[in-house]
Amino acid sequence: MKSSLQLYLDEIDQFCQLSHDEQITVINTMNSFPKDSEKYCYYRNIMIETNMKLVVSVAKNYIGRGVDFEDLIQEGVPGLIKAIENFDVTHETVFSTYAVIWIKQYMELAIQRTGSNMQVPHWIYMFIKKIIRATTEVIQERDCQEEDVTDQELADKLGEQVDMIHGIREVMKIKNIQNLDEMNNDAVNDREAGVASMIDESQPDILDTILREGDSKKIIMVIDQLPKWKYCQIVKMRYGLDGYEPMTLESIAAYFKEKGLPGNTRESVRQLEAKALSMLRSEKYADQLKEIYEGR
Repeated sequence: MKSSLQLYLDEIDQFCQLSHDEQITVINTMNSFPKDSEKYCYYRNIMIETNMKLVVSVAKNYIGRGVDFEDLIQEGVPGLIKAIENFDVTHETVFSTYAVIWIKQYMELAIQRTGSNMQVPHWIYMFIKKIIRATTEVIQERDCQEEDVTDQELADKLGEQVDMIHGIREVMKIKNIQNLDEMNNDAVNDREAGVASMIDESQPDILDTILREGDSKKIIMVIDQLPKWKYCQIVKMRYGLDGYEPMTLESIAAYFKEKGLPGNTRESVRQLEAKALSMLRSEKYADQLKEIYEGR
């Protein structure tokens, strides 16, 4: 007799994945109706059902982290819904790339809730540092208390979505983090030190070799895990991945400017590329890239 989980997975298997164009059509149709209407919910449900395999795929990466596999799937669904509701069809990025960011955020928050002994993922650690510094700036500008700083103020200052700011601040509450000294720097340093032996800042040629010569399909799967879609796009454009020809910083900046996207100067693209490559050198991504490099 099949378990409830297997029955659920069998049910998910019945739904066929939509093509990129089909997803755009469904989202555009959905957004043509009021959010509280039956039609809106109907088309949103189509997107949910046809992308549940993506949620399951992401959940597999978090097995053994303190949350049951079935619970991880359920925790990822609200992230998928957020992605569906917030996806901007004009940005010409694959929906799954954007959705993975939200799904992972919700799963990682669920893992954080299981106990304070859980390690803060590296990208969240870096995001918390930005929030702490931005909070300090707002306090100085407004001459107010920390509790008076709103998610919207931080979102405006950092150029991030309010929901993302709120989610990370929830992690800070769970971990009782109020300043950089209270973060688990030793754990973070240990993780980064371990990665340095494989891919470090003094050996950019290794990462460059992996991105240029490794299995492109596997590399794209790793890149798609980066927390911002722009990081994903820039790396893909620079290294000629996912259908792109290798592009210069100027070409990418011109592309963003043509699409009316922010960060459309050469320097902005350079800084975003540097951040993206730095993340790819962290343990979260480096271990996966190492396997690709060794198995090529």
